[in-house]
Amino acid sequence: MRRKTRAVAGNLAALKAETATKFVGADEISVVPIAAVQAGDIVLLRPGERSAVDGSVTEGQSKIDQSLITGETLPVKAGPGTAVYAGTLNLSGALRVRVAAASEGTLLAEISRLLENAVQARSRYVQLADRASRLRRVSWPILVASGGGKSVLMPGGRRGKPDRRSPGSDGRR
Repeated sequence: MRRKTRAVAGNLAALKAETATKFVGADEISVVPIAAVQAGDIVLLRPGERSAVDGSVTEGQSKIDQSLITGETLPVKAGPGTAVYAGTLNLSGALRVRVAAASEGTLLAEISRLLENAVQARSRYVQLADRASRLRRVSWPILVASGGGKSVLMPGGRRGKPDRRSPGSDGRR
């Protein structure tokens, strides 16, 4: 299970775009590192590209694949006002997107953080269970050696009654 969760987290990390096409003028664009994109900027999302930011469409029409976020397998129509999330795949037309969050502030980044925290928390529980299991394995020999297992191991010791199967077990001859 842990291995599967780590694989999912790795797949999410692979979907993160490292650059975005940002409008630096009215019609002038520049490819910039995602760290240079801030809330309020306008970015261009071309067909076939994955969104690097969370935001809303300001201009353009397209179909987008949001299956990563929503689980919906069918493409969704996108137009002005439609929410777009990092990792969303633009399928058909160019979109201008006003940035709401970029880099580590996106929904995709939050999902990755939550998955990593879940893996770490699970690891602590597994370590605790392993430790308890080791203690249990050690405690039985100690119990028997100290005589605490006497009532279980001695004939008739379970019920405190003499064992009737062997002669002299009750102290009489």
